[in-house]
Amino acid sequence: MRPQYAGYILLATTALIGCVPAEDERATETKALPPETVQWDIPIVVNEAVARWLNYYQNEGRKSFQISLSRAGRYEALMRETFREAGLPEDLVYVPLVESGFRATAYSRARAMGLWQFVPNTARIYKLEMTYWVDERLDPIASTVAAVDYLGDLQREFRDWYLTLAAYNAGPGRVHKAIRKAGSRDYWAISERRALTRETRDYVPKLIAAALIAKQPERYGLRRRSQPNGTFDIAYVPDATSLDVVAEAADVPIEEILALNPHLIHGVTPPGLRFPVRLPPGTARIFTESYAHVPPSERVRSVVHLVRRGETLERIARRYGTRISAIRAANPDLDPSRLLAGQRLLVPGARNVPGLGD
Repeated sequence: MRPQYAGYILLATTALIGCVPAEDERATETKALPPETVQWDIPIVVNEAVARWLNYYQNEGRKSFQISLSRAGRYEALMRETFREAGLPEDLVYVPLVESGFRATAYSRARAMGLWQFVPNTARIYKLEMTYWVDERLDPIASTVAAVDYLGDLQREFRDWYLTLAAYNAGPGRVHKAIRKAGSRDYWAISERRALTRETRDYVPKLIAAALIAKQPERYGLRRRSQPNGTFDIAYVPDATSLDVVAEAADVPIEEILALNPHLIHGVTPPGLRFPVRLPPGTARIFTESYAHVPPSERVRSVVHLVRRGETLERIARRYGTRISAIRAANPDLDPSRLLAGQRLLVPGARNVPGLGD
């Protein structure tokens, strides 16, 4: 049985009433949580640094954190099962709250992607497929398996969950360097001596605060909204097929198919391969029957474009040989003046798709 950290934690009273602690203020009151309080399998403390993030999530960051918390329900059961099967703490499921806000298509300036924000080099080490058609960093299932393996390797290396989490954020090399510089293996001592970057000094207290709220949102004035739990059917297509065709054959909105298959980065299954697509529960049969009547020449109608920094709608339309008006019609919530890196656009009628018809 894994150790449970349900006992003593340092409580900062100011965090519970929403006050911002002064920079030189120290939380001094230590209390035992009552037996009925939630159980943890990762170490949980509340000190001054954690208290500041608790305050932030309840105030300035409340709206965005509430959205992230709502998304978590889609993936949490799957993630907990994966951690449990690997013999790792299930409460590590809260890492994506600070990594990606539980947005499967999250994209960072460091080229990190997905729920667990894998950069390309680490993704390759943990066997995540990255091709023109598929990026498994965006696959909630494959990326969770890789994150479990990575966190397990880091924990075996550092044998301390706070150092492990710091290494997940900064890389193991930087954490080893910080340990040597600070002359300590205590994360809080290392942080106090500024041996880590500001981002990594904030990372662990930020995660603790996020986890505290996620497990007891009502206690902190937030709430969980119900979300689909991420179950799905699987069907196979024999060759390149665009996800709008999949949606039509399954008789469901394209948004549902895109949400279940974010790893298909161009919204098309790889050409020349029998490939699995995920469908809403209960739709595999109708999809299979309908898809059988789709001629091969009509299997690709649209693609998905991942917006790069600095791109314009005109440039995207020109690249695919389609019209700006068609892209706008297919993306009704699109603001052409505010394209964001990592944003996904459905591009109908694309005539230029590398890899198809070459």
